[in-house]
Amino acid sequence: PARLRSICHSSAGDHEAAHAADRHAFRLAAQRIDRLRDGYLDGVAARLDAEETHRDMGRYGDENLTDPLTGLPNRRQLERYVAAMLARGERAAIGVCDLIGFTAVNARHGRHCGDLVLQRIAGVLNRVMRRGDFVARFAGDEFVVVLPGAGPTQAAEVSRRISAAAAAENWQVLVPGTPIGLAAGWSEVGTNGRTLSAALAAAASHRTPA
Repeated sequence: PARLRSICHSSAGDHEAAHAADRHAFRLAAQRIDRLRDGYLDGVAARLDAEETHRDMGRYGDENLTDPLTGLPNRRQLERYVAAMLARGERAAIGVCDLIGFTAVNARHGRHCGDLVLQRIAGVLNRVMRRGDFVARFAGDEFVVVLPGAGPTQAAEVSRRISAAAAAENWQVLVPGTPIGLAAGWSEVGTNGRTLSAALAAAASHRTPA
């Protein structure tokens, strides 16, 4: 409308009014451009926020399934893994391993050294597992290993490998004067309808020095 008024004033010979109408039309156009620009920038910002939120959800989702100290799967991921395995009708040997002497490590050397010991044990367990086995940090100094399709014979062999690898570590360099060992107990899941919780309880009750 402002531009039409300018044309009308110009046609009537009122060039001053036409000029004023043109200036008004220009101001209105500039305001529309500003609004369009602001809307565009708001849209870009909203999209970036949505993408960042999506990345955060993925990142936090990974953290919710991974132990941040050792990098191993945590209890939640262990439960999902075993649940999926049981849903497929599979069975596995379940091992519960915890550290002997860990309380003394924290008391004598501090929690930082305790964290280093946990990281070292996580590396030991990962190193000696068979292809396709699953290792998780369950809680504190307790780790759980899952050997899909394995029975007592295979579990005993893996237990011997864990014991040998843990004994071969130079713990005196890491925590002088504090011996470190592993206790392990084994059970089975997926046989006779045994659940993960029942298997863990049975394995924990049969722990012996590895």
